[in-house]
Amino acid sequence: MDKPHHQLTNAAYRPPKILALLALFIAIILPFLLIKFFPEQRKATLHTKFTLSSIPSIPKLTETHLSTKTSLASTMTSSSSYTHHASSIFNQISPINIYKKTPITKKPSPSWQTIPVRNQDSLANIFTRAGISAKILHTVMKDTQCAKAFQHLRPGQTVKLLIYQQSLEEMIFPYSLNQDLVITRGKQDGHYQSHFRTREVQSYHHFLSATVTGSLYTTAKKYRIPAKLIHQMTKIFTWNINFAKDIKKGDTLSLVYTANYLNNKLVQIGDIVAVTYHTKGKSWQAIRHINKNGQTNYYTPDGHSLEKAFNRYPIHFSHVSSTFSLSRYHPVLHYRRPHKGIDLAAQMGTPIYATGDGKIAFIGRQNGYGNVVKITHNKLYSTLYGHMLKFQPGLNRGSWIKRGQIIGYVGQSGLASGPHCHYEFHINEHPKNPATVKLPQATSLKGTELAHFKESSMTLLTQLKVFESAHLASLKIAKLSSSA
Repeated sequence: MDKPHHQLTNAAYRPPKILALLALFIAIILPFLLIKFFPEQRKATLHTKFTLSSIPSIPKLTETHLSTKTSLASTMTSSSSYTHHASSIFNQISPINIYKKTPITKKPSPSWQTIPVRNQDSLANIFTRAGISAKILHTVMKDTQCAKAFQHLRPGQTVKLLIYQQSLEEMIFPYSLNQDLVITRGKQDGHYQSHFRTREVQSYHHFLSATVTGSLYTTAKKYRIPAKLIHQMTKIFTWNINFAKDIKKGDTLSLVYTANYLNNKLVQIGDIVAVTYHTKGKSWQAIRHINKNGQTNYYTPDGHSLEKAFNRYPIHFSHVSSTFSLSRYHPVLHYRRPHKGIDLAAQMGTPIYATGDGKIAFIGRQNGYGNVVKITHNKLYSTLYGHMLKFQPGLNRGSWIKRGQIIGYVGQSGLASGPHCHYEFHINEHPKNPATVKLPQATSLKGTELAHFKESSMTLLTQLKVFESAHLASLKIAKLSSSA
């Protein structure tokens, strides 16, 4: 039976399923094409805030929609409407950002560097290790105070540098025990200025006691005694004790010394204040005294100086090249004549020191002595130094000289066969053998100065005795414990 006419008409114009799928594909791909060909719109979408709740619901495409009896024109209209709806959805969705974020670099901040001073170091070496240019070094050294301060750098010192972008902002240098030299860079002109900053140093008395177990070196190592104190003790008793020969196992030493602290940290071992050394059944004691002129000396508890008024020799020499003699064959004149002093062989230019306090009686060239200096110490004693290369600048006849002051330098002037210092020691204008003559004691304390010294020394010696007794008691306890 033939079908109705209206059914045939509808079947002829029904859109196939492939057209519906094609319309769906176009609706999906169209937003991406719009984004590609219209970048302004894409850029706008980059800043669109996107949340899941903002996405409108997409109507489902069901069989009902596909089977609806509509014309081809109505189907295309519907597809266009869906495309517009999909486009609006994608306009609300921010695309995934595939670009990496640029890392934020922090500006470098000034940082402190602590540079230790090495042997034979200079400020130039220190700046090189810190990465500071020679130009900045030149600018710093324009300051006269800085130029003087950095002439004598010592190993063990530390220099603190505040550096910003390889430029020096501030520098701190320990100029002395209680002073820092601070160098800062001006913000306006970039020039460097320096000033001294005082540090508060606390000084305390420390006590120690030890029993000699071998040499002084091994004893100091065992009891952790600073080498400085051992050296100072041997110098104090140099006229009374021969530490190379006279010390023996069982000798005891006790001493009081100063220790300097900065911010509760030990920064320096000071000097011996009082010391006792027991050897061969005899005790030697010395107490430090600083006079009104700031000079430091060591005295017995009674105020007698432990030092001699003169040093034994005027130079650090290698050997005695010619001894004192009343009849010596002269190496240049080739005949016998008295040799009124001793010849101390040393390298050319070796410093010559005055052996005692006094006044220059003669300075100049004198016969076979060459360049010579004669010092009168008092009415009783005088000394002579000959064959000098040159004199210390600034010295003249009548100049006052302190013991240990440089007066000239070893040479070979006059009748000399080699570089040496000819040294004479006179008592009442009579020459004596400098190597063996009994040297006078230094001046003892007198009057009110002696009274104040005895008062302070009594307290120190009492404290020293208590500490020494405690040390001996601990040794006895340790001995009993080991034998038990």
